[in-house]
Amino acid sequence: MSPQLAREVESRLSTRIEGTCIKHRLGKHSVKMYDKFGRVLRIETTTNDVAFFKHHRKVEHQDSHATRELAAVKKSIYSLIDLREILLGCNRRYLDFLSALDDFSAGTRCLNKLTTPKEIDGHRVKGFNFFDKTEHDLLCSLQHPEFNIRGVRRADLKPFLTTLSVASITRYLETLA
Repeated sequence: MSPQLAREVESRLSTRIEGTCIKHRLGKHSVKMYDKFGRVLRIETTTNDVAFFKHHRKVEHQDSHATRELAAVKKSIYSLIDLREILLGCNRRYLDFLSALDDFSAGTRCLNKLTTPKEIDGHRVKGFNFFDKTEHDLLCSLQHPEFNIRGVRRADLKPFLTTLSVASITRYLETLA
């Protein structure tokens, strides 16, 4: 934002029966994104002051000659097409911004599931520790491409994990399941 627009940007998140809505407001202008009943994502830009936006249009001067210049949008029916393009551009830029954001929440949930202790058949089993050499070797060996094609068996892992017993490999595989 430039110094000329030194205004406070307000953001509000609300959840209603109809869905979740996030609204960003700058003065008399807002961008709102909401989901309609969790099925349709909708983005809209609204304004109560169209003169804030500028576009190239025919400007008539006092000496009755006309030039094409960058000028404020007029609040008239003739400016609707230009205003539509300007507000559509706001929506596109907002979507471009959102698409550039990374969402790590799914990876964090999977990591927590893998590293948190859990109970299997009434026995408490510790989570994985990525800094433990043995467990790191096991996870690295599971990344071999042939296991994606034919599946993984304890006997297939034994050549990669020479320091582990067959029973230990079984316990680790049960923990991963």
